[in-house]
Amino acid sequence: MTKKRLVDWFGVYDGNGLNGHEYADFTREALPEEFEKIIAPGESLLSAMEGAHTEVHKQLIAASNSETEIPGTTATTLMLVDDKCIDSNVGDSPAILGWHNAQSLSARFLYTEHTPRLANERNRIKRSDGFVMSVDQRDGLVPNHENWQADEAPRVWAKENTKLPGYAFTRSIGNRIAHTLGVTARPEFSEHKITKNDRVLIVASDGITDFMDKQTCVEIACAYKNPTEAVQALIHEASERWISRGDYMDDITAIVVFFDRDKEYFASLDGMIEVDGEREFVLGAAEGNQEEAKSIGIAARIWTLPVGATSGFLGGLCSIHGPPIILYFLHPPHTVNFDKKTQRATGAIITATNAAMRVVYYLVQKFVMDGESFFTRSDWPLYVCVVVSSLGGVLVGSKVFDVMKDSRNTIRIILSIFLLLCGVGLLLSLH
Repeated sequence: MTKKRLVDWFGVYDGNGLNGHEYADFTREALPEEFEKIIAPGESLLSAMEGAHTEVHKQLIAASNSETEIPGTTATTLMLVDDKCIDSNVGDSPAILGWHNAQSLSARFLYTEHTPRLANERNRIKRSDGFVMSVDQRDGLVPNHENWQADEAPRVWAKENTKLPGYAFTRSIGNRIAHTLGVTARPEFSEHKITKNDRVLIVASDGITDFMDKQTCVEIACAYKNPTEAVQALIHEASERWISRGDYMDDITAIVVFFDRDKEYFASLDGMIEVDGEREFVLGAAEGNQEEAKSIGIAARIWTLPVGATSGFLGGLCSIHGPPIILYFLHPPHTVNFDKKTQRATGAIITATNAAMRVVYYLVQKFVMDGESFFTRSDWPLYVCVVVSSLGGVLVGSKVFDVMKDSRNTIRIILSIFLLLCGVGLLLSLH
């Protein structure tokens, strides 16, 4: 990297697997370092970037002593070099360009989504003895074909063990077993010449675009002048769409880069501006679940008292577990922000409150309302069995879940059967 060239580089890394965020964090730090080691005067930027990706992948594999699967990460980066924007992409994290076209905004992807839907990606997997099919095809529910619908996700499987690895991407950094099946860490590049009509660049995890198209993302971002506010708006809208569809939400991360903002506004954003005479832009970045978020303030404490108590009450007394906790974290006041550690701790406390509320209810029934006694001294072996069985169930369940991987339909069917049995048992106990 020479001083004569104006270069800015930023990106998004979306980890997968257990502790995938650690692999994403490592890649975020190591990739620029390896790039600087490789690049030299006259060296091709693309060649150096490809070499950096390959080296970081090797480091992640070498750092693991296990022969089993390890986590991994996507890597989508944008490098602004003079008047060019170079997109480097490994995986399925999107990069979007928004520009002003006549009287309207237009949007297009700068990246190629690396999934088994692409024939060249799929063929590479097959040449490496990998197997491409959806979960339903793997489970034998539908015949094998390659004309998947929009709601079907073809995945990469090992022929000798069709339960693993089950990834919906065909390029990544890390993921040892996947790379024996044709998944590669080699990035794909595209270039765009920056023009006066360009307004915004968005780099994000696929949690942003799973339920929002590129045009919607650009329109939301361009409704703001401050890029950090634009990022927060994207995260908020994506979160709303995830929660409206179920009790699971993917990792959500985004970077917004604005071009061609007025210089007075630039000057008002101390610490957020990148200016070098030849190019001016302003950048904002945030995650849906930030590790370095601000400490809990007064607003969060006030929010926690009624909503946390309500979550515990509903979970303990009414056996409603998931939704109250999700609503607690996804719909706080705008000024309230929780980091991941806070979420884990608060979730654990709410879960403990769920159990405590049930015990309190039983005690009140017995001693205050002269109700039926739910606890007898002679039943202590039963209580011990419940505790031991619960812990054993957690261990066995986690192993089963690891084997089943992404068989969500199967898991839902099993849970539905358990819920039905619980309901039948409750009805029988009332009569």
